[in-house]
Amino acid sequence: KKMDRRAGCELVLLEDELEGVNRQISDGHAQQQEQDKALSLKQHDAIKHLAEGRQELAALRHQLAQLEGRAQALTKELRVCERQLALERKHAQAAEDRAVVNDNPHKVLESTASHSQQPPRHSAASTNQASTS
Repeated sequence: KKMDRRAGCELVLLEDELEGVNRQISDGHAQQQEQDKALSLKQHDAIKHLAEGRQELAALRHQLAQLEGRAQALTKELRVCERQLALERKHAQAAEDRAVVNDNPHKVLESTASHSQQPPRHSAASTNQASTS
């Protein structure tokens, strides 16, 4: 009977130990499920943020392309305006020159005559060639 009792006690202890191990396995399994779920949520959030980032990047690229096109158009418009301004300045200078001629024809003639009396300017190379010839 003592053997049966000891065996019965050992059996109870082993059953308790087995129950504890089963609880640990169950708890570990539950923790693993929670970690997997948390990881899955993090992955889902990361994928969502990535998709949003890609959409935002595509929108920014589109906006950049529009801005580059607008910049090119404005550059062309600026060049046209610069040419027009240069032409207007040229016309204004010509009109101013005509006004001076109309206001003081004798003075303009004197100025023109003094300019025409000045000897023509030559470059150093042509002067040197003329002196060595």
